Amino acid sequence: VIAVAAAIGVGCNFSLLVNATTGIFAGPIGADLGWARDAIFLATFFASIPAPFIAPVIGAMVDRFGTRRMILFSYLSQVVLLASFFFMGDNVWGLYIRYALMAILAMGTTNVTYVKLIALWFFRRRGLALGIVLAGVGVGGAIWNKLTQLLIDLHGWRMAYVWMAGIIGFVVLPMLLLLVRDTPASKGT
Repeated sequence: VIAVAAAIGVGCNFSLLVNATTGIFAGPIGADLGWARDAIFLATFFASIPAPFIAPVIGAMVDRFGTRRMILFSYLSQVVLLASFFFMGDNVWGLYIRYALMAILAMGTTNVTYVKLIALWFFRRRGLALGIVLAGVGVGGAIWNKLTQLLIDLHGWRMAYVWMAGIIGFVVLPMLLLLVRDTPASKGT
């Protein structure tokens, strides 16, 4: 249960969403706001700049506060930032700032948190558990890729971000909070 829940979490992390959906959003955002595709793809660079600096900090925070708290904070941050795309104006720096903030505030949605979780829960078959978790990257990428295109086709790019925020905030996050505990002892095992 912990490995599958972690796989779902990894499949909805900010980094995966950035990589799986930026290309899909580039066309509609560019057409609506008049931005070149190159300018839109540059946003991924702004998401990658803080990552090597913030990941160790998040790792230390996971050690101090636990995986569950970091999951809660990070996914709530991701949800708010995804929903904020609805209000994005015509200045491309709004896109860059959102991507950078996601890297800073939602880093706890990435493998940093889930690897710690697996290390605490699994001694035997840890490799299998990590394999299950990391399978969430492929599955999540495929699902978000298709789902994002569908949401854009049905609702437009601004509402697609709101739908993504809603799916993570009202489906994924509650499921993770229900299933994930920091240690087996916290579940009485």
